[in-house]
Amino acid sequence: MEDILREEPDISVLVTNFQINIIISCTILILVPFIYKLRRISQPVKTETEIIYNKECPICFNFFQFPIKSQCGHVYCMDCIYTYWEKSMWKTTCPLCRRPLKRLQILEDENNYSESTRKKLLEKIKQMSSKESLKLSLLSIPFISYINGILISLVWTLLILNMDKLIKCIFLMYKYLYNRNEVT
Repeated sequence: MEDILREEPDISVLVTNFQINIIISCTILILVPFIYKLRRISQPVKTETEIIYNKECPICFNFFQFPIKSQCGHVYCMDCIYTYWEKSMWKTTCPLCRRPLKRLQILEDENNYSESTRKKLLEKIKQMSSKESLKLSLLSIPFISYINGILISLVWTLLILNMDKLIKCIFLMYKYLYNRNEVT
């Protein structure tokens, strides 16, 4: 046993083992991404509708029913977005990114529905897309808060620039009121 431990290993065997390990490692590093890419390419491409049905509506957290896509790319159930707009102060905006929504798109083939359902869906979409978007005007809440911010900063700037005049005015008012109280 001690003889085996005292023997020096054969360098050629070590080099050969090292080379084999390097070759295997390099082969794995090269082939694994290639195989992964081939596997992804060979999988059938899913349509947008198939991808949508694997996800949940961000409003109701259920699987999509009558999925509707906004122009910002977010998808909701038709009833969820309609109810959100009915009850929210953020009417006609996307619930996730707050962008104004002017156009909505059904993600399913309309011919999959019965005639009455299809008419109701199209009517509801038309109503949500046109009528509601007309309400987007200069009086929308984000615009009002933007104008308020500008006005406040403008008033603040005028106050700072005219601080000496403001102090003189306050001093004169105080002096006038103070002297008036002394006289009476």
